[in-house]
Amino acid sequence: MNIDRTVLEAYRQVMGEDTDAMIDDLIATYLENTPTLIRDLRRSLEKGDTALFIRAAHTLKSSSAAVGAIPLSRLAAGLEQKGKENLFQGMETEVASMAALVDVTLEEFITWRRELNA
Repeated sequence: MNIDRTVLEAYRQVMGEDTDAMIDDLIATYLENTPTLIRDLRRSLEKGDTALFIRAAHTLKSSSAAVGAIPLSRLAAGLEQKGKENLFQGMETEVASMAALVDVTLEEFITWRRELNA
């Protein structure tokens, strides 16, 4: 499992009865935005756009942590750091591996979202 559900479940302590709707919205936003971030990572490597790479990796790191996708958050943190250090050799392979993990993680979120809305 690539999702630490305790991260989102912790929102229940703060949000109360509106938690399920908020979690559903948070997951929906993550599902919508994450593929764009992966495309931005790939495009930044193609164009040599360091700023876009770092921004996409940083956003993916933060948004993944916020929804409990901890393995993705850690990978994105590593990419962000490598981007800041201009260590782009072999980065296409790392981004491809991350994209594969994103696909699996997004499927897990889709399943969890169905459970929330059942």
